[in-house]
Amino acid sequence: MASIVLGTATALTESSGTISAPALNVTTGTLASGVTFPSGHVVQDKILYTEPIGSTGHISTGSDSYVDSGIANSFTTVKSSDDSYLNFEFNAGMSTTSGGDSQWGTTAMTLRTSSSTTYATGDDILSTASPTGVYRNRLSGHAGYVPQFFRMVFHTDTGGNSYTPSNLTSYTAGQTLYARLYIAEPSGGTYYLVHVTSHYIFKVQEIMR
Repeated sequence: MASIVLGTATALTESSGTISAPALNVTTGTLASGVTFPSGHVVQDKILYTEPIGSTGHISTGSDSYVDSGIANSFTTVKSSDDSYLNFEFNAGMSTTSGGDSQWGTTAMTLRTSSSTTYATGDDILSTASPTGVYRNRLSGHAGYVPQFFRMVFHTDTGGNSYTPSNLTSYTAGQTLYARLYIAEPSGGTYYLVHVTSHYIFKVQEIMR
């Protein structure tokens, strides 16, 4: 058996042709940009916007076109879109519509390289996948007050499927991006993405391909 010793610490040990290393106890330092992470590894998990129970009023609209919800923030990517994809999640404790069972509301999300409160179809994260947009994240009927959860993904695959804004089909490592939610109520009532006294959270994960 032979060992490689650095100072007073054993770095490597060989026994019968097998090389082993002791458990590392790394307490400081930063992983370099060249480190390779396995597929599915979360390299970033950031809360973009949140409000606890009872601290917000209605986030609602009666507009038949998308208006700014005020739920927005920026984040900086760790990897490029060749190496990772983005998973956005929104959860509200209580959403509803008013005006009867025929009423419905819809929520859209934009992803840009700069901040803007104006909705544009080309910035919609689903613009390449669903050009019409009217059925994305749709809440229908006046069945009461319900929790609402939806997920948006920035992703392209080898089969040619694309779930990206048409204005932003890729991103680079270290790039700052701006995510924002918009709401609309095309059926003539009022859509409450977040009802008064409820809570909500908007977050992003960056995940290795």
